Amino acid sequence: MDKRKHHRLLKQASIYLDYAELDGENALQSKILISQCNDISSSGVGFCFSHALPLSAIYQLALHIQGQVFHLVGQVKWMQALDSGDFSIGLELLDSQDTDIVAWKKWLAQQYLSTSI
Repeated sequence: MDKRKHHRLLKQASIYLDYAELDGENALQSKILISQCNDISSSGVGFCFSHALPLSAIYQLALHIQGQVFHLVGQVKWMQALDSGDFSIGLELLDSQDTDIVAWKKWLAQQYLSTSI
């Protein structure tokens, strides 16, 4: 039985996530993770990445889908190591000020309505 809270959108999206990692001199370097989302809902996104991300860490991200760009904030809720050596990661999208979370939820609701007719 599926325990998901929200319906999934069956469309491709790109995720750009701002994160930092230590370089060879133990200095933090800002990086942009770019991946394809494989799990999209109004409350979260899932994607694969070559590095583990700390559970509960919070990241700024941009979600690009069907010509739209949504600037959001997400928290790492789960992570699973894959046989390939990559990691499957799930972010919960947070209701944060100065983000596009309201526009994201409205856009997604329109997508659900247009595909269920």
